[in-house]
This record gives sequence, structure tokens and C-alpha cells, in this order.
Amino acid sequence: MRIPYRLGLFLTLPLLTQADSGPTAPSPALQTAATAPVISPDGEDVPLEQFKALGYLATPGPEVHGMSEAEKTAYLEGVKARLYNGAPPPLLKKKPSWLMSAQFLEEWANHYKPFVQRIIAHNREQEDALFAQLAKDPTLQQTESGLFYQILVPGDGPKPKPGDIAVVDFRAMLIDGTVFTDTYVQGESVQLPIAGLLPGLREGLQLVNTGGHLKLYVPAELGFGSEMNIYNPMPPGSTLIYTIELVELNPRTDKQAGK
Repeated sequence: MRIPYRLGLFLTLPLLTQADSGPTAPSPALQTAATAPVISPDGEDVPLEQFKALGYLATPGPEVHGMSEAEKTAYLEGVKARLYNGAPPPLLKKKPSWLMSAQFLEEWANHYKPFVQRIIAHNREQEDALFAQLAKDPTLQQTESGLFYQILVPGDGPKPKPGDIAVVDFRAMLIDGTVFTDTYVQGESVQLPIAGLLPGLREGLQLVNTGGHLKLYVPAELGFGSEMNIYNPMPPGSTLIYTIELVELNPRTDKQAGK
């Protein structure tokens, strides 16, 4: 499946959203460039507010990551140096072979693991509290996998099958209300191959008839999981909440299935 340009940005760009301050300041050329429209490879303008939103979502809040003020300062200096083509930190001036050595990877993992674990623990605590409340709500149902769902509008068409492509409008957000995708704002429905979706979204979409609306509460294990890497655009252990309208179904062709 081709990754949309906006989503590709979200998966790959480390962006800085704080006001510019600190030792590394942008050059006049970069300040001028920042006011120019950003053009995607498809020739589409990308509003700067999207970059700001991506940067905000890519950085866990201070109440989660537990970084000290000194660690925050060092982190921001590294990001600014990268964004503004500054000199790399002294650590990165060592031989590239050392940077990929078992010693470096072990040291980095030992340093990074407590940070990730703090985020996961915080998100798990939030998820447990939310799901305890959802279990008391008679309007919601829960599947064996742990997915909570609510059919808002039943719909009268067929339900999706694994081989279908669903045309949907949806809003997706985190527990704290942060919206990370909203096709209603974008003004365009999207096509989603059922078989290629996150487990919770794949299961949930097959519960509603075409023309129907539903709400999904996807536990982290059925979403992006608890790994922090460039392929996971969410903080590790994030619970996902979707409000979805299943507009129509398109059968998947052999070409789309990669045959």
C-alpha cells in the first residue's frame, strides 16, 4: 500500500515545535525558507501547521518522559543542530563502525530503555483506567481480543471482508484527545485495504455494515504496540480511539493484492 505523503512525514521526520531559542539559531536563508510553502513530491502544498502538529505528536509530553531539564536542553540542541545543518555532537564524530558496534548499541539501549518504559507505563495506566470505565458502559461491547466498540449507525450494506478495500471517513485520536488523523478536516475519504490495517482497526471495521458508523477503542496491543521506532508514529503503548464511517466497499483486485 502506498503511504500518503502526510503520513510519510509523520513516520519519518523528527520535528521541533518549541519556539526557537538556544545555541543553534537558524540562518537568514532558513528563516526565509520557513515562510515559503512546502511542496510534497506530488506537487501538493503542505501547510506549516501540519509540520507543527507532527512535531507535537512525535514528542511525548514532559509528564510522561520524565526527562530532566538538562536532558531536555541537550535533546533540543541535537534536534536544532540536525534541522539547521549544524555540527554533529562529539559522540557522532567517532568512527561510524563504532556507532553500529555492539558496545554502542548496548550502551544506548541501557540508557534509552528506562525512558521508553516510563512512557509505556504511563500509557498503560491510562488505558487500564479508561477500559475499566468502558466496561461499565452498557452501550459498548468488547470482543475477545479486548477491542471495545459501539455501533453508532447500523448501516444496511454488506460488512467488509479481509479481501475488501474500505472507503471510509474517520477521526483518530489518543486518550488525551490529541487528533492525529481527521479525514473530515482533510475533506477527502480514504481507501483502506482491510487486510493491511492495524489488528484492532481491521477487526473493528468488519463489525459494521456499509453505510454505518462506529466508534472503536483500540488497546495498544491491537494498535501500534509498545515499540518506539521510525515505523511507529505514536508514543509506545498508545491507546487509539477511532470514529469511523464506512462509506462503501471496493473488492480488491489481483494487482492491488500484489499478485
